[in-house]
Amino acid sequence: MNYSVSDAVSEVLSEMHFLQQPFKLGIVNYSALARVIKPLVEQKTGEEAGLDAIIMAIRRNIELLGKQDETKGVYSLLGECTLSLRTGMVCIHFKRTNELYKKVVEFEHNVNWLSGERIYVNQRTDEISVMTLSRFLPKFLEMIQDDPSQLLGKQESLAMLTIRFPSSVLYTHGFLHLLTSQFETLGINITAVFSSYSRLSFVCDEADAPAVYDRIAKVIRDSKKMEEMKSAPE
Repeated sequence: MNYSVSDAVSEVLSEMHFLQQPFKLGIVNYSALARVIKPLVEQKTGEEAGLDAIIMAIRRNIELLGKQDETKGVYSLLGECTLSLRTGMVCIHFKRTNELYKKVVEFEHNVNWLSGERIYVNQRTDEISVMTLSRFLPKFLEMIQDDPSQLLGKQESLAMLTIRFPSSVLYTHGFLHLLTSQFETLGINITAVFSSYSRLSFVCDEADAPAVYDRIAKVIRDSKKMEEMKSAPE
């Protein structure tokens, strides 16, 4: 099925989610964008498409975007987030058994959260992963001393970056992508990621943590500034 230029442009732009905020801020060069997407548009139309026609279609899409109901987007929500960093962490992965699970739960009950001790347990039918303080590592290895084969692997010298977010993030697409792209840009590997109702945590190498912390903190600050500029009287 061949598309019209307008429909082709609309579909191509719908796949470029990262352009939505630049569109709203009015910082996209339509001519440059038209040249970039021209081959994609022609692939859908099955024939050559003129740059002027593509630019007009881009403008129509921007107008439609502006007429959509104003809901809080990713950057608006980021401005409401807070960021924290914890170092000196370790992640231990085990084969799951009922006996080991009981030992982990018993240990978890004795963790003093008020004093700053932390443990996060994630499990599947055949695996248990424990994220905790490095000083607790020997305790967990003792749990499997009778059967060391239960240890699948362990990662030490880790850091955990946690973003506390408003609940509306749960219904907003692009939030996780925006954050993970900060790691990708810096060339930093994400060792683990887990979330709850109001918090999202990324685990990475401790040596990489300061760089990614500074980068995400800047994204949050810039998001707040953008919201302040939008709400300021003209």
